[in-house]
Amino acid sequence: MLLYAKTRLTRQVPNVPCRRPPHGIARVVSFAVVWLLSGAGAFAEPVRFVTSGNVYQLVEDGETGFTFAGDGFRFNGEVSSRPAATCGPCTPGAMFDLSATMHPLRFPPGTATVDGRTYDSIFFGGTFNFDAGSVIVPNVPLGGPGVYPTVGFSFDGTLAGYADANLTGTPLFSTGLAGNGIASIGFFNYAGSISADGFSYTFEDANPVPEPGSLLLFASGAAWIASRWRSRRRTTAA
Repeated sequence: MLLYAKTRLTRQVPNVPCRRPPHGIARVVSFAVVWLLSGAGAFAEPVRFVTSGNVYQLVEDGETGFTFAGDGFRFNGEVSSRPAATCGPCTPGAMFDLSATMHPLRFPPGTATVDGRTYDSIFFGGTFNFDAGSVIVPNVPLGGPGVYPTVGFSFDGTLAGYADANLTGTPLFSTGLAGNGIASIGFFNYAGSISADGFSYTFEDANPVPEPGSLLLFASGAAWIASRWRSRRRTTAA
């Protein structure tokens, strides 16, 4: 009897074709849902957009450093590593990936200015992620000048400053970071073989991504649009 009732109920529903929402609305709603699900923690700390500065390693002596600067902040310190890709000798025509994950060094301490407050000696913790493309290893002549091919990168990371060199206790500040720019690495031929040395990630000023508050407003608008679309579809079906 239950099966019969279900069958009759199904037969009473008019055969109205189901239309998908326009691509624009679908895309907006999808973005809002994904952001709300994956970025729920975005309100935990601000995201500061790096508009100038660089992360670098000097040729030969290996000295590294970073400068992140933007609206209301500036951080200076040293970094721990270089791009993940390596070659030695490097083969001309091969691809060299400039993507990298780095960490700030605790020693020596760095400096920071955050929202008008300056720290002359600060110990950094955090992670820097550079998503870059690949460059082609050039055919550098023996003894010739270094060649520095370039490629674009996008950047995100976290940075916290501590008064304690062991990075214990509550940080004096903590922030997310984002930005983009141009990455490069030098290729040299000192002894008949090509080697890579001296990288640089230079930030460029760009239109910032909307902050979490703006994204929430955007997501609310997307939800309202989706609700209106669903109501219109029900009205059409009726």
